[in-house]
Amino acid sequence: MNRMNEHSLNYIESWYNRLTSGVKKSYFGKMAAEQIEKKKNTPFEQAPDFTVTMLDGSTASLKDFAGSYLLLYKWGFCPGTFLIDKDVLRLFSTYKDNGLKIIGVGLHIDALKETLKTAKPGTLVQGVDLKQAIEGIFSHPWKDADLEKEYNLQIEKDYGMEDVRPNFAFISPDGKVISKGHSSFRIAQEILEEEFGKNPIVK
Repeated sequence: MNRMNEHSLNYIESWYNRLTSGVKKSYFGKMAAEQIEKKKNTPFEQAPDFTVTMLDGSTASLKDFAGSYLLLYKWGFCPGTFLIDKDVLRLFSTYKDNGLKIIGVGLHIDALKETLKTAKPGTLVQGVDLKQAIEGIFSHPWKDADLEKEYNLQIEKDYGMEDVRPNFAFISPDGKVISKGHSSFRIAQEILEEEFGKNPIVK
């Protein structure tokens, strides 16, 4: 049942509606129904305000993204980042014309730069080419901030992204936190697909 928190409400309801009447009447079916009702009746919290300084010296604040879906993406020098970064890029490429914005907040930037200089082509980490993965990180089409700078630390605390693995927070166009945590990437995918389709029409 805990895994229900890793999906959007519409995704969970669609799954529940496909259950047989017998399963819905079972203990687990009733638990699922209770979780759906709880999710329906839990209001989204207002997103904490933030201002971060990006690697290019510019600043970004929550108010700059009013009216758009915003995905906060914490990345670093870890296999998890190397695996998911291309998926985040694909999500952005698919929905950027529908208003999706991303802010990256990165760790271990100096270590990644040094590794990029020395990594040999074909070196694999969890089946991912290390050099290509790092090149991809430094070629993000969105702006990134250095999370190891003291003036950027508050966003990590306020959005519960202190886990060392890649982490996310997904914010609605009206400034509410839809989801926080690693599973927020999947939830963002589901919500964007529900609203715009898998191959959205550019507005």
